[in-house]
Amino acid sequence: MKRTKVLAEISIVRSITTFIAILILFIALFFGIFGEKYTLIIVALSIQLIAVPFDINFYYQGLENFRAIAIRSIILKIMGLIGVFLFVKTENDTWIYALCLSISVMLTNLVLWPSVLKDCTKITFRDVELKKHIKPAIVIFLPALAVTIYSVLDKTMIGFLAVSPDYENGCYEQAYKLNSIALLLITVISPIFSSRNSYEHAMGNEDKLKNNIYLASNYVWLIGLPLTAFFLVLSPNLCSWFLGGGFYEVPLLLRIMSVRFLLSGFSEIFGNQLFVSIGREKYTTIATFSAALVNFFSNFILIRKFGAVGAAITTSIAEFVVVFVLLIYVVKGKYISIKKIIVQSKNYCIASTIMFFILFMMIFSVLILSPIGAADKKTDMVKVIFSTKSGKTGYYRDLFLYGILCGIFSATLFFFPYIFNILKKYGTQGLSAPIQSIQQFSNLDISISVCGFILFFLFIHIIGSIICSVSIAGISSLCKSRTTAYMINTALFVLPVILILLKSRLAYGV
Repeated sequence: MKRTKVLAEISIVRSITTFIAILILFIALFFGIFGEKYTLIIVALSIQLIAVPFDINFYYQGLENFRAIAIRSIILKIMGLIGVFLFVKTENDTWIYALCLSISVMLTNLVLWPSVLKDCTKITFRDVELKKHIKPAIVIFLPALAVTIYSVLDKTMIGFLAVSPDYENGCYEQAYKLNSIALLLITVISPIFSSRNSYEHAMGNEDKLKNNIYLASNYVWLIGLPLTAFFLVLSPNLCSWFLGGGFYEVPLLLRIMSVRFLLSGFSEIFGNQLFVSIGREKYTTIATFSAALVNFFSNFILIRKFGAVGAAITTSIAEFVVVFVLLIYVVKGKYISIKKIIVQSKNYCIASTIMFFILFMMIFSVLILSPIGAADKKTDMVKVIFSTKSGKTGYYRDLFLYGILCGIFSATLFFFPYIFNILKKYGTQGLSAPIQSIQQFSNLDISISVCGFILFFLFIHIIGSIICSVSIAGISSLCKSRTTAYMINTALFVLPVILILLKSRLAYGV
């Protein structure tokens, strides 16, 4: 009865606010504020507004049934994507694209209602209490509004402050999208911890709540550090892969925004997972509005001078302000130990460095080797080379040798941190000692020195890298385009490595 009552009350509040939003939108359309060019697109997108009252993610989050949400979202978003591929043919079909996305959102929100209604009991409107939901809704709405303001404000201010507004806005939009997609890897766990922490606080289990905060911090260190390193080093490659040419500023923008991976992760932890869970939403509101103000005034200075680069800097500054203000309240109220969170980062910095080198080794091989054979096929150079038997033999020999050299280089590059740490810890004199002298290998039943083990370990890595590199080069020679070669090699060699690394690190650290 109580669960049904809360569901009905929240749904009614959402319906009222949605009606107001739709009314404002159509008044704006009536007076032509958006212009005739975008009217059809806005009408198509307005279906997403209508879908808001039917969104019951909160119900399943409260029950901690995230599996139902995930399965539903994945299936229906795939259907929406299929609709885009089927019906969007030209640039004039933008409204169809918007319609496909909106219908996908609507269906996503509607599909779980039948199962929810089965669990609901009958209630009357006299049982409904709406007033008690208004204040919490406003408290949650205000920080969300502030975040929206400073994320949208950048693009708006680029439009009238930048020297080349169209180009700068295009670069900023692409960079922000790529950064936000990667950021989902970190923020995706926030609803899980938020609902659990709210329950623990309500039950008086403050120690469990703190442990959840520390666990979430581990996750942010675990995922955020490698992502930051990845975007700092490989942003140019990502841009050429996903965006092609013309977006020359995007790599720099991505590098500037890479600080968001850690900052946004900890703003979620301190803001939603801690303060919202314990009823201190006002701290989150103060932090986000402070960030919005800093963002607004910084934009006037930096966008005018640096364009999109200035907007990226102000976005990163705004994220820092949010974390800084929340951190003040955390330290002042002694809610959790900041020292413990910082100490936790040490092991994750080491682990993330190793993860990054492994990942870099595979990505390096894919990026370097994938275009070789594919480029020759695209230009029909292969036909010329294969016109003689010696040419064909030489082609595959050179391809094989190139793969071997790339494998040796990447393995050596990856193995360097291990060598450095061992020499730093044991010195050169300890290399002749038996492997059992190292605590981790004390029970190992094998007669080999530390130096012999290092060389054997290096040999195994080199052989593995050579096999991967030669395989990548071979697959490239069979593909007719660079894009195909990139996609196949990434799917076969990079993605499995990512999954294995995440699984092993999560099992160890989270």
